[in-house]
Amino acid sequence: MKTEEIDKRIGMPDIDQEWAKFEQEVITPTHPAKKLTLFKSFTTKAAAITGLIFCISLAGIASAVIAIKNNSQPQEEKFEYKPMVEVIQSKFRGKVRTCYFVNYREGVWIQPEGEKGYIDEQFFKMSFPTDQTIIQLDGKTFNEKNLPRMHNSHLKKIETKRQGEKIVVNLITQFSGGIPSGVTGNAPREQTLFLFPNGKLGIIDKKAKAGDWIHYSITDWEETPWGWSVRKEMERGCHRIGYKAYIYASTETSQKYIDRAETMMKELGIKNYTITRDISIYHKTDNEWREWATKQKREHPQYDWKHLFNILADEGVDGTDLHDKWHIVKEVYGVK
Repeated sequence: MKTEEIDKRIGMPDIDQEWAKFEQEVITPTHPAKKLTLFKSFTTKAAAITGLIFCISLAGIASAVIAIKNNSQPQEEKFEYKPMVEVIQSKFRGKVRTCYFVNYREGVWIQPEGEKGYIDEQFFKMSFPTDQTIIQLDGKTFNEKNLPRMHNSHLKKIETKRQGEKIVVNLITQFSGGIPSGVTGNAPREQTLFLFPNGKLGIIDKKAKAGDWIHYSITDWEETPWGWSVRKEMERGCHRIGYKAYIYASTETSQKYIDRAETMMKELGIKNYTITRDISIYHKTDNEWREWATKQKREHPQYDWKHLFNILADEGVDGTDLHDKWHIVKEVYGVK
C-alpha cells in the first residue's frame, strides 16, 4: 500500500497540501521587534512587549528568532499537522540565509549534550542554519535534498551537540525508557507582576525579590499592535499545575492598579496569587545619580552595566527612571 493511501486511511493530511499551506501562511515571515528586558536594555520608554521571542543559541552556532503566540488551551485543540522539517530562506541584514525549520508538538524533549534539557510547552519550533548544521533523523544524516516525509506529530525528542564548528541536531521519533522525572516543562510555574506608580507594568518568570524594581521585562495592560500584553504573558503558565503569581505594588502604586491586577487574576482563573503592598521604591535626583556614579567608578573603574544594575536593584531604585537618567552614569564613566 502506498504512503498516500495509508495517510488517507488513517486520516493523515496530505503532506504536499500541508507543505503548500505552510509556504503560503508561514514562510513569508514578519519581523517582530525583540522583547525588551530592563536588565538588558533601557534605551526605550515603550511599555509593551512586542512579541514573545525565543532565541536559541546552541553551542554558539545555531540560532532562531521566532515569534510565537501561545495560549493555554489543550494541545489537541491547537495542534496543526505540519511537515517535520522545512528549508526556509529569509533575508537578514541584506544577506539571504537558509535554515532548517523544525516543527513539533507540545511535549517534545529538548536535550542539549550533557544536559537534562526540558519539555517544550511553549514554542514548538526551532531553526538551524543549513551551512552550520548537521541534521539527522534517528541518527541518520539527511540534507536539504532528501528531507524526511514525516509530520510534526512524529517528533518526540531533539538532541543537539557540537561537532567541530557545526552543531549536530538529531530528530528522534522513538526512544525507550521514558522521560526522566527531573526533566520538566519550560512554561513558567511562577511569575511576578510589578505595579509601578505611573501604571506601567513589569513581569518576570519567577518569584522576584521584593524591592527589586530593575530586573523585569516591560509589558502593558492592553494588547499591543504586535498582539502581546501582560495577560498573554501570564497565559503561558497560569493553567499549569503548581502555578503561582506574585503581585508587587510600590508605596506609590495607586489602588486602582492593584484592583485592576486582581480583576485580571480572576478573569484568567488564577486563584493562587499573593499581593505585597507598600514596597519601597526610590527615585534619585540628577545630583544623586551623579554622586552615585562617581562613587561606583571610584570603587569599580571598569564600566559594567550589569553590575551597576544589580547595585541599584538592591537599593530599591525605580527601574523606569533608568531611561531618563542613565546618560548621567555613562557621562561619569566616559562611555557612549
